[in-house]
Amino acid sequence: MRWQRAQIDVAWRRWLPCAIERLCVIPESGRFRRSAWDELIGDAWSAPAWCDPGDVGEWVDRQQRLRGPDEAAQAEVLARQMYERALDLRSERIALFTEVCRRADVPVPHVGHQLFDWCVQIGLFRIEYTGSPDPWVVPRLDRNPLEVLPLTREEAQAEAAAQWDDRVEMVGIALRQYAEECGDDFRHYQPSRQLSFRLTLRQLGDDTTLNTGQLRQALVGLSDATDLDTDPQTVGVDTPFTVTLDWPHFGHLFPHDHPTPPEHGI
Repeated sequence: MRWQRAQIDVAWRRWLPCAIERLCVIPESGRFRRSAWDELIGDAWSAPAWCDPGDVGEWVDRQQRLRGPDEAAQAEVLARQMYERALDLRSERIALFTEVCRRADVPVPHVGHQLFDWCVQIGLFRIEYTGSPDPWVVPRLDRNPLEVLPLTREEAQAEAAAQWDDRVEMVGIALRQYAEECGDDFRHYQPSRQLSFRLTLRQLGDDTTLNTGQLRQALVGLSDATDLDTDPQTVGVDTPFTVTLDWPHFGHLFPHDHPTPPEHGI
């Protein structure tokens, strides 16, 4: 069986437990029998829905390896600060998710299979029963949280603003990946330089699943970190334009290959 990553609204990374990543891997057919997941997910069905940030000592060791023995003390202080920040973000997410479950009158999921049941009840997967004990599953993960979750007015406004930031990040990641095709991996030490490449809005849309209006807004949002030889608000969808970045600095602004849960980005 061939697998693919389901199309999911990137905003769900802020709302759902980390175990949603497992449910985003689906057969290429799109619609599939629930049993197709059994071998792929296996024991993870019973694993905690939320990731364990690990022991603070692991964070300290990692920072000290990155910074070297001469900065071991500073690395430990930084690692402990990062760890506390990650714990705070995780706790905030769990508390808000629990409150949303209460409002929706849906049980709080604690393990993987409960998260799947939650997604079915909230409308992110559709179950089709055809007389078989092994029902069909249809993903609907591309639905916007604003259309699904019972949010307060203030929460909805904050979520709308956060989704604007999501689109900026998605385009930033795509531009970093284009740049890596032209230059070295941003993680490798190299002198700072200006790196340029050409692309179109259609190419960018194919790689980010954003529509043209969202792309234009995101490029405007990246104006402080990029230099374009055109106005992103008026350039044609198929008209090539040049993007110039400060490399490798731009890569460090968008180091991940896709937007991650807040506590994972620490």
